[in-house]
Amino acid sequence: LDVPPLRQRTEDIPVLAGYFLEKAAKEYGRKMKMAPPCLEILGNYSWPGNVREL
Repeated sequence: LDVPPLRQRTEDIPVLAGYFLEKAAKEYGRKMKMAPPCLEILGNYSWPGNVREL
């Protein structure tokens, strides 16, 4: 199974970030949302560690 690195799939970043944010919100029992500037920063990052780093 060949999965391209996250840096080549920047369109997946908002989906993955939302997943991890929702998971953290459930774990901590809090409502959380990500501000658009945060998504922009994540989209511009080079992601050398792939999804592990997210």
